[in-house]
Amino acid sequence: MAERWTQVLDELRRRFPAEVEAGAVADFLASQGYNRQQIGEILSLRTAQIAGVPAESPGWPVRPDRLRVQGPHERGRFAPDAWQYLLALDASAVLPSTVFEHLVERALSLADGRIELDDIRQLAASVGVDAPLAEGGRSRFH
Repeated sequence: MAERWTQVLDELRRRFPAEVEAGAVADFLASQGYNRQQIGEILSLRTAQIAGVPAESPGWPVRPDRLRVQGPHERGRFAPDAWQYLLALDASAVLPSTVFEHLVERALSLADGRIELDDIRQLAASVGVDAPLAEGGRSRFH
């Protein structure tokens, strides 16, 4: 785990149960003066921590450095927070690359119009990566 975030992650663990939405945690971090890049890094580490993935330990999976850029057919279809959620899962090693691409393709083929965060979370839940939507949450996927 990045040593510089150890204290922040400890505080988040004390303040927020694992099931608290990332948005609430991000709002808290923003109120503490962290910028978007720092918040993204902290949330990625928190996601990995909650999933039980040991960050930078001897068992940490070797992941090639790569950059995922949206193709022309993907641009504009994903809401920014939905795409960020996918990238955070991918960066935390919770989501294998093949599952990442599967979720992207499935979202593009099954969703009508813009793909929102709730839609991606529903898809992630369907492959066992995320918890299902709360009662009353609806997905537009067929």
